Amino acid sequence: MQKGSQLNLLVALEVEALRLRKVIEKTNDRRREELIQREYARLISRIEEIKNPPLIWLLRYE
Repeated sequence: MQKGSQLNLLVALEVEALRLRKVIEKTNDRRREELIQREYARLISRIEEIKNPPLIWLLRYE
C-alpha cells in the first residue's frame, strides 16, 4: 500500500476517534460504560481493517 493511502486511512481513523470522544462526552454516566465498550470494540475493528485491509481496499488504493 502506498504512503498516501496509509495516511488517508490513518486520518479516517483519527476522525473516528474524535467522533467517539464526542459521543462519549454527551452520554450520561449510566450508559457511558456500555457505550465505551461498544465503541472501543468498533474502533479496534477499524484498526484491524487498516492493519489487514480487505482486498477491495488494496485494489482501490493501488
